[in-house]
Amino acid sequence: MTILSKAPLRISFAGGGTDLEPFCHDYGGCVLSATINQYAYVSIEPNPSLKEDTWIFHAPDMQHEHIVKGSIELWDTSKATLLINTYKHMHKHYGFELLPVRLIGYCEAPPGSGLGSSSAFTVSTVSAINEYYHLAMTKYDIAIIGGGVLGNTIYYWISILYDLKVCVIDKEHDVAIHASTRNSGVIHYPFY
Repeated sequence: MTILSKAPLRISFAGGGTDLEPFCHDYGGCVLSATINQYAYVSIEPNPSLKEDTWIFHAPDMQHEHIVKGSIELWDTSKATLLINTYKHMHKHYGFELLPVRLIGYCEAPPGSGLGSSSAFTVSTVSAINEYYHLAMTKYDIAIIGGGVLGNTIYYWISILYDLKVCVIDKEHDVAIHASTRNSGVIHYPFY
């Protein structure tokens, strides 16, 4: 069985860099982005060589192929790509049965292009691993990044108006911690 996953790249119109530390911690951050019609693709399938202890991680666009054998804890990842590091991270957190596989990843934009290629590549890899190993990762229709006044207002209205699974993601333990604490607390049109 082969699983193919893809995730869209994005273009930022404003606010690039304001979401990075220390700026966002000191001043809050706001980025306006949209997805574009370019993608990061990842496929995962049983290792075709049928060797019980061999995993193949291949990124043809980067001209990388990493073949590892044996215990996952002993894999040398010093020169590895996002494919192998994401696989190891997923195994550490979800503990799925290690089945030798071949992962192939390709992105339509190069790293450093500013189009979110690394993020899209990671999302596509996580999605493929989740599907292949039948992990119990929750699926959402919409993910809202930021639990401030605006993010929670959008969550509220989407959850009332549509039959969708929505999650709000924020690094803090509570909502409205950063920029929302420095505004007047007034909800403006169209949210009131």
